[in-house]
Amino acid sequence: MTRCLLAFLVIGMLLVGSALCLGEEPKLRATLRGDLLSTPEGINCVAFSPDGKTLASAGGRVETIRLWDVKSGKVKATLTGRVLGAGVCSVAFSADGKTLASGIDRMVKLWDVKTGDVRVTLKGADAGVIFVAFSPDGKLLASLSSSSSGGTPFSPDAKSTEQTIKIWDAKTRLVKANLKGSVKSIGLMHSLAFSPDGKLLATEGEDKTVKLWDVKSGKVASALKGHTDPPRSLAFSPDGKLLAAGSVRQAGKEEDVTIKVWDVKTGKEKATLVGHPDTVMSVAFSPNGKLLASGSGNWRERAGSIKVWDVKTGEEKATLKGHTDAVTCVAFSPDGRMLASASRDGTIKLWDIPTAKKGRE
Repeated sequence: MTRCLLAFLVIGMLLVGSALCLGEEPKLRATLRGDLLSTPEGINCVAFSPDGKTLASAGGRVETIRLWDVKSGKVKATLTGRVLGAGVCSVAFSADGKTLASGIDRMVKLWDVKTGDVRVTLKGADAGVIFVAFSPDGKLLASLSSSSSGGTPFSPDAKSTEQTIKIWDAKTRLVKANLKGSVKSIGLMHSLAFSPDGKLLATEGEDKTVKLWDVKSGKVASALKGHTDPPRSLAFSPDGKLLAAGSVRQAGKEEDVTIKVWDVKTGKEKATLVGHPDTVMSVAFSPNGKLLASGSGNWRERAGSIKVWDVKTGEEKATLKGHTDAVTCVAFSPDGRMLASASRDGTIKLWDIPTAKKGRE
């Protein structure tokens, strides 16, 4: 039996409503839970290994990272550090899958995935490291640090001082570039993203723009505008032609809470996706670039949602329900057949994504 969903797409300034009938929808495969993952702070981040066999997760208020066997749903390793009172905000696998980077306090740690040991600790961040990302070729590592100057730390009302982005040489462990003074953000899910060719680094900020930095020169190449509230989450399409950004919900103001999709080359807005009632905390393209997943949530009202969008048409294909608190992160598996979602409810959910059958568009 097919089910009809009402999807809304805003293109430019035009609002269009359309009924979308679906035969197949993503189905929940498994819910992963762990002792420390069930803390009130929940889970901050998840990331698939390049081969798709391992899922890394981190959260809570202790320095603990879990490596899950995707097939069995069981914990295969627990990486534990010595930093207490501060959760790991971001994790990222290297291109070869042998190294896992994590941001914690004022440092970036590089873990040996096989042994679970810390290979090296990169120090020198001006404040707490809240996001890390490897370049697609694994040669560079970017870290974003921020310190709270008001509001509740690591929550949407937290305000920050000027942030610092460091770009490290992954081999020599030396800082190649220090981008400072142009990025100001709020909340936990600050993000940055390398373009697939590694030439650009996207960041979001309180000025309601997405900046594209030239990695080689360390200068801003362009700025993407359109959000009326600060963007919170970023993702490049696999071919690097598009960039998606989800915005924050600011209480007491005209709310944006949309996802905007830009043409990276021209800087023109291609679409605005409307449907989330709260801050869009994470966005992710499927490996084939045909789908966009988004996770949202409200920290105070304990509500969260996941949506899957058709990138070409901008239509909402499905809404995935099951989390009981804000959805902090979404990530597609490398083969695109699975979507992982993390939440402040202390769980990770794995969703099977239907793939097109032969002869069907």
